[in-house]
Amino acid sequence: KLRNFDARRTYKRGKNYDIAWRPGNTNPIHIELYKGSTRVSGELNHPNNGAYTLSMGTHLKPGSDYRLKITDSRKTDEIVYSENFKVKRKLPLLLKVVPVAGIAAALAALSGGGSTSSEIKNPPIITK
Repeated sequence: KLRNFDARRTYKRGKNYDIAWRPGNTNPIHIELYKGSTRVSGELNHPNNGAYTLSMGTHLKPGSDYRLKITDSRKTDEIVYSENFKVKRKLPLLLKVVPVAGIAAALAALSGGGSTSSEIKNPPIITK
């Protein structure tokens, strides 16, 4: 049974999470992350020492169909799957898009509407 891991929790891309378990034997294990039926990352022949740091890479797509697969390297029919869990962006997409749109609007406003000439049209005539 995995400790420090809760499938009801949402995990963020770009962060690391420590997971733990009680080792049953000394055989190395394979720890793999799946999205649906596709393997997206993992470590083969990890020491069965009861600890692993799970890295949620920034390349992961947000979704709720991720799960861990843990296999005994010498008894490959001994497989444990976690429940499906959710991965989300480290920062919400809205926080990334809004500042860019705001900067673009500010630059457009500062540019003065497209006139690039610095000459003053019809300057006033000053007489003494």
